[in-house]
This record gives sequence, structure tokens and C-alpha cells, in this order.
Amino acid sequence: MKPATITGAHMQRLIGDLIQRQRRLKHLTQAELGDNRVSKSYISAIERGKTHISSELLHFFAQKLELPENYFLEAAEAINEIEQRSQHVSVQLPPPKNYQTQNEILSLLETVKEHDDYYQKSFPRQALTLAPGVIELLPLAKRARYYLLKGKFAQEKQELTVALQAFESALTFASEELQPVILDYLGQNYALAEFHRTALNYHQRALALVSSSPETIPTKFLFLLKLHYGDDYYALENFEEAYKAYEQASMHLSMIPEVNISSQLYWRMGHCLSITINQSIASAFIRRSPSSLEEVEQTFNHARDLLSQSVILYRVCRNLRGENKARLVLTQTLLDQNYWHTLLASENGLALSSGKNSFTPAEVEEQCYQILQNNYTLADPQAPPASEDEGSSLLALGYLIDAHIQSTHQVRYPGEHEDKAILHLQKAMQLYQKGLIEARLSWHTIRQILQTQTTNASRELPHLPILPDTSRQEIKSQPDAIPGLLEIYFAMGEAAEILSSITTNKEIQQTSYRRANQFFNLAHLLAKEVTTKNVEGTQAAFRFYRRCVLLFERRQQQDSPLAEETNDLLLDILRTSFEHIQMSMLH
Repeated sequence: MKPATITGAHMQRLIGDLIQRQRRLKHLTQAELGDNRVSKSYISAIERGKTHISSELLHFFAQKLELPENYFLEAAEAINEIEQRSQHVSVQLPPPKNYQTQNEILSLLETVKEHDDYYQKSFPRQALTLAPGVIELLPLAKRARYYLLKGKFAQEKQELTVALQAFESALTFASEELQPVILDYLGQNYALAEFHRTALNYHQRALALVSSSPETIPTKFLFLLKLHYGDDYYALENFEEAYKAYEQASMHLSMIPEVNISSQLYWRMGHCLSITINQSIASAFIRRSPSSLEEVEQTFNHARDLLSQSVILYRVCRNLRGENKARLVLTQTLLDQNYWHTLLASENGLALSSGKNSFTPAEVEEQCYQILQNNYTLADPQAPPASEDEGSSLLALGYLIDAHIQSTHQVRYPGEHEDKAILHLQKAMQLYQKGLIEARLSWHTIRQILQTQTTNASRELPHLPILPDTSRQEIKSQPDAIPGLLEIYFAMGEAAEILSSITTNKEIQQTSYRRANQFFNLAHLLAKEVTTKNVEGTQAAFRFYRRCVLLFERRQQQDSPLAEETNDLLLDILRTSFEHIQMSMLH
């Protein structure tokens, strides 16, 4: 619960400064802000940080200034946090070789316009400093431009405290036309400091200002503002609202020449749509009201189209890591579409050929092998792979294994084609053994997997997959590896479970079932290490939770040889998933 009175001299000063800036922005006098409730002299003392202020009075000022109720306290806490962080970073920058003269800076302020120039122009990178006396003599419009450029340069150097102060000063003197640009930069600044809710507030204010006369606002600024707005929702994991914002931004894409920006937008849109449809179907299953098969597949196909477009555009601009990122989400969408298609067909008593599901293992293999090939191209033979590249290779390996596990389920769906099921199962085991256990994705192993992608497996029933030897400390030091390992361990758990259902030997059945639980528990331990700041890791954990719940629900309907052990593990997984959801909501 928040204290009734805000204490601490530094916080009082920060809050007072914010109140003064917002009051001036609204062109109110101190007496007008007080509105017969607070005296002018008391407001003056508050703005100078000379007196305490109650939470009730902060709410009153926020209401008068048309701001969120907790704006001043949250903004002050965010500024204080940024200042605290900056104290721990000491960066010694070399002095610029040629300092700009004040006349050169004044000339620069003449060249910039109200909107687009701040995003499109390439400005000199020398020191941008005017004497205080010169700043005071500038017209308000030029003063706002000066502080905006000063903040922009500081932000590019990750000097977020300096940038924040400059942007707030710019906002005080800005014209109505320039205010949306400054609000957008303030939002970006808070996003860089990972205060995404505060960033969202600033971008909402900017959008509200431009909505009154959008025809006068340059297209690129509108695009970037809506893109940043979507990024705030994406970071907060509100993917439905993020998709809406990105969709609005996409309306301006025809006027945006940068291919890399377009490819990123299509990737984000496809990713948000894929996550949203997964959440929707999972919720429908919990409510016992399965979604329409046709509607689900239409949404998945739209997500796949967006992601395929992103892959093409990333290839055009030769961005291999961006291409890998898009291919990974596309592959996951393919697998999720097939997974839900199988479940929905089963729930509705339909044959697996029903609907327009076009999943094939070959399509997943094509995407994954290309990811591995890209990482092989990016690799330096004399150095270990980058953490990001190893993470994408592990995830690609996990998706390859999962594709063959899902194919095993499909060919066994009517209870027939055991030989085909064993072939897919054996292939999954080979990929696991070569890719993770024997060499942990060395570049030589990647090349070997690429060269043996069409190798046929034997028709003998495979041995149980062995458990990996990975310490918890090693996992915590490699967060990029978590999504891939989660995928691999869950797939191997499913493989062991399939083995228990194929064999008729009771002892092997129980051993296989217990090995499946061991793999699921390994994946569960990994999911616990995911932080709310890692969107990809969080979504991988949620995907694991959904699949586990559905899997264990299916077990409850069968005569499980280890029912008690299954129930204990299920309860632990449900407990962890609930904690993750809570943390995600707070984040």
C-alpha cells in the first residue's frame, strides 16, 4: 500500500519538477492548478521540492492536468531508477575533435522541421551544447528543438537520464505540432529503460494528439509512432493489442522505403497473431467449448502468410539473424497449427484429413535446415557460436524433433501404420542423440545433420532416450538456450510415452512412462528459470504449460501405471504456471 505522504527530498524534487512541467504544458498558472483548494504559495513550494505532498493531492493534480491517477509517483520512481542505474555506469567518452560553434548549432536548429527531420536527417555527432545565456534568448520553438536534439543524441549514446531531462525540457517549450514527436521520444526512452507501462502512457498521449488532424502528420512519423505503441504492448505481452497497433502501422507501409523495418513489422504481426490464436484455443479447451476448425486454420494461415513475407524481406536485405527469427516463429506456427488441428479433429470426431491443414514434416524440415545453414554461414570456425545463434539452433533442433513426434501421433491416429510411426520416432531419437547428447550443436554436428537429413531410420523399436547431463547453473547462464531445450525435453518426454504405448512388455511400459515424466520434469525446471523480461522464453514456458496440461488430462482418461506420480507432477506444473502468469501480469 502506498504511503499517505511522499517523503524523501530527492523524490519531492522530482515530483515537484514533473508537476511544474505538466502545469506549464497545459498553460495553467499555479493559482489555476490549485483551483481554490491549494494556495499558490503551497504549489510553489511543492514545485521547488521544499515541502511534502500527499498522495491525495497528487491524484488531484493528475486529474486537473488530465493525467493517469498515479502518473507523478510512477514517473518520479522511473526517473529515480534510471538515475540510480546511471550511477553504476562510468563511460569515458573521448572529447570531440571539432567542437561546434554556437553559430553552427543555431544554424542546425534552423534546418529541422516539426516532425520528420528528427527521424530522417543525419545530424553531426559533435557536442551539442549552448551556453545557458544563449538558450534563454532563443525563441520557444528553437529552444524546444535544441532540447529535443540534445535528448536524441543522449538517447543514442544510452545516456538515458540526460536524454530524459532534455526531452522533458523540450516538452515544456514545444509547440502543439512538436509535442507528439517529443512524447514519442520520451516513450522510447522509458522503453529502453524497461519501464514499458510508462512508455505506453507517453505513446498513447502522442497518438491522442495526432488523432485530431492525422492528415497534417508526415506518414513516416505516424508509422513509427504506431510501431512504438505496438512494441510497448508486445513487451507487456498484450499480444492482441500489439497486433492491432501493428496492423494500424502497416497501413502506412507503402510509404516506408526501409525493407528491414517492413520485415520486422511482418514478423511481429505474425508472432502476435500466432500467440493470440494459441491462447484463444487453449482457453476454449479449458471451457470445454472447442473452437471452429475452419476458423482456427484461417487465422493460422494468415499468421503463416505474414511470417513468410517477413522471411522473404529479411532475405532481400541479407539479414540472416532476422530471417532465422522469422523462420523460427513460422515453424512454431506450423507445428502449433498441426497440434491443434489433431486435437480439434479428435474432439469433433473428424478424420485428420478434414479442414485445410497443410502441415508436413518436410515443410518444417525445410525451415529448420535453413536456420541451421544460416547459423553455419554466420559462424566463425575459430570461435564458439554466439549465444543468440546457439539458441536458434537448439530451437530449430527442437522443432525438427517435434515435427517427427507429431507425425508419429498422426500416423498412429487410427491405431494403424505402426511401422511408419516407428520410423518417425527413430528419426526423432537420432536428431536428439546427435544434436544434443553427443556434441551439443557443434558446427560440425550442424553440418552433419544437414548432410544426413534424408537418412532413413531402421524399423526396430528405438531404445529409451537418455537424460542429458546439464546443470542448473549452466542453464541459468544461457537464457537463450531455454526455449530450445524446453522444446527438446518435452518432445523426448512424448517420445518415451509413445514407446510405452507401442510395447507390450509391462516392465518396459513402466520404465518408459517414468522416463517420460523425468523429461517433463526437466522441462518444468527449465520453465522455472524463465524471467518475465524474456518474451520468447515466457511464451515457450506458456506453450509447455498448455501442452503439459492437455497431455496429463489425456493421461487421466487412460489407465496410467503411474497415476499418483503423474498427479504430483501436474500439480507442480500448474502451480508454476500460475506464478508465471501472475508475474507476467505484474510486469
